[in-house]
Amino acid sequence: MSPHETCEKCGFDLHGRAAGERCPECGTQIVVLGWLNATSLGEIERSARRAKWASLAMLALPLFFLGWIVLVAGFEPSAIFDASAALRAAEAFAIVVLLPMQVVFQAAAIEAVARQQIGLRCGRRLRIANTVRIVALLVAAAAVIVGEGIADLPDWAIYLVYFGVPLVMGASDLEAIQKCINLSDEVGWEDAAEEELITKLAWVAILVGAVGLLVPIIGWFIVGPLLWFGGLALCFRAMERFGRGARTLLPAAAAGDGVLAARAEGGSA
Repeated sequence: MSPHETCEKCGFDLHGRAAGERCPECGTQIVVLGWLNATSLGEIERSARRAKWASLAMLALPLFFLGWIVLVAGFEPSAIFDASAALRAAEAFAIVVLLPMQVVFQAAAIEAVARQQIGLRCGRRLRIANTVRIVALLVAAAAVIVGEGIADLPDWAIYLVYFGVPLVMGASDLEAIQKCINLSDEVGWEDAAEEELITKLAWVAILVGAVGLLVPIIGWFIVGPLLWFGGLALCFRAMERFGRGARTLLPAAAAGDGVLAARAEGGSA
């Protein structure tokens, strides 16, 4: 990255200009990529690694159900509802341990990116996506508790939760992923193109997984979760590699230099 960074909008030489100033030529605000240092990149890498393993752990449940159908239930999907101790133990473990772990680590990984100096607009959108995902999950949990233990929910409320929650959570995941892809593009990371392809394939998996959760039995317990959490694991793997690779590829970051470059961002950042 040249110390003579130019305005992305008009190409004016920004040498000697400070962050927060505006380009003398077009008035676009200058934002400094001050988050590109060894500390910030290490935080992103560690958070993404935890979220990756948490997403992989969530794959244990659909794989368990698949094994149950193949080995125990004799390829009868309806037998998945057989009230056995092993099946109930797997469900309880997923609900009490795996799902909270995945949600917490995913939220922490996205927050680790959002709190860097990436521009207020980008950070705000990451936090909104994070909040929407958590709220959607809490709404679904509340609906299950109310519907099972307190009162019968009207059909419209059941359908709204059942069809709406997976799609809202999937959309918030895709929004957060896109912002992380944009950040890797900004710094010119040499593996960004390869990772973007992998991550966009993961996008498709997450989207199809969200729709798959609307398909009874097989979609609920196997296809949807496998695609969704497998896609998330790929995305967090890409974030983890970005944090590790950027420290290696950007010598100034490894040296703790802090500010590496300036870029111009349209509007108020």
